[in-house]
Amino acid sequence: MPIPPITILSPPLLTTGIRALDGLGASGAGLLAMAAGSSFKQILWVTYLSAEEFTPRAAVTVGLFNALFNSVNSLLFLAAATTSLRSLPTIVLPSSGSSTGMTALPLSVAVGAALYTVGLVVETVSEWQRRAFKARPENAGKVCKVGLWRWARHINYFGYSLWRGAYAMAASGWIGGLAVGFLQGRDLGTRAVDVLDEYCGRRYGAQWAQFKREVPYRIIPGVY
Repeated sequence: MPIPPITILSPPLLTTGIRALDGLGASGAGLLAMAAGSSFKQILWVTYLSAEEFTPRAAVTVGLFNALFNSVNSLLFLAAATTSLRSLPTIVLPSSGSSTGMTALPLSVAVGAALYTVGLVVETVSEWQRRAFKARPENAGKVCKVGLWRWARHINYFGYSLWRGAYAMAASGWIGGLAVGFLQGRDLGTRAVDVLDEYCGRRYGAQWAQFKREVPYRIIPGVY
């Protein structure tokens, strides 16, 4: 069965003089912002937030993964069969660029944008809090239990999984977003957390065992 043409739901949002950017609607501009946000977050982590050595090999691996993930989201958004522009329901928003003064936006795009923001903030703030904690001489050799780390032992993984899934939701709709968020969270919450638990158990000993008793949740506060 042929796929019917897509009705453009939102008028152009950007006017920059750059042909590649001009003409983007709200959904396209949102995806562009998400790609830029994920890149900025990674740069911030490498240059400031991380206290661990980041080898060239690791940098290449992470860079390729992020580029691949962002590219797949872009392709899903552009493909007629998978784009979030077909996602229902839609919400109506005021728009100065529309002849009617209103524009329709898929709800999955709006929800994806909101969850992306929450996830990126949770990941960034938690890692910032940990860096500030570790920077104090009196905290040398101690487990970080301040701020968001009181909610889950690997709260940054929750933020990362949330914004990754939300990014996919904004690109491809409800199913794509939920699938990516679930798979990403499941991988980090099992494989990655198990590796970190073993490492932290060796490094912090009884402190880590106490932390696990005080904060029973792995990545999702109150859930898992």
